[in-house]
Amino acid sequence: EYFIGDYLQAEPDVLKQASIRLVYNITFLSAVSLVIFFFVYLVKGFHYQLIKDVVILVLFIGILFYIKKRKSIQLVCHLLVLISWANNNINIYLFDDFNFFIALLTVINILFAFHTLGSKAGLIYSICHFVPILLHALGKYSGFTVRNDHPQELAFVEAIVTICLVFFIIVYLIYHYHQAFELAKSHIRKSVEE
Repeated sequence: EYFIGDYLQAEPDVLKQASIRLVYNITFLSAVSLVIFFFVYLVKGFHYQLIKDVVILVLFIGILFYIKKRKSIQLVCHLLVLISWANNNINIYLFDDFNFFIALLTVINILFAFHTLGSKAGLIYSICHFVPILLHALGKYSGFTVRNDHPQELAFVEAIVTICLVFFIIVYLIYHYHQAFELAKSHIRKSVEE
């Protein structure tokens, strides 16, 4: 808990502590996955993916140090959604496809935005995610392609790690929502009994 230990001790709100853990765990696991992807892209010769991987990895490591220094996750949550949004859009046009992974990551981003940033930001990020996907689908239907060469294909290891990471994040978000609901329910029950 090098990055969030002091922050957790300074935060009295249990729900806020859970959000801090959520943001930290997602950022840390994503960074670890990016290290694995780095070696996969290096071996496979996926140069575009390698450059994107290094940039995102540096950003995620920077985010971890930002959390430690500033003891705040508001900006971090925006950055995580924006980085993932940019990654999704690059992947849509790099792979020339809107696939299963991009759909799941889009859903995670929208849930994460609503949960950590509120309804207004959630709606704005929902629209930001939807528009490029719609434009890609309309462009593909119209015969427009961004790349003339054969699009890259997802490496097997990348696919497996992505499935595991996405599964973990979805389960963790749902678990987090359930815990918040149970906590709120117990507080309401105590208030009604008093």
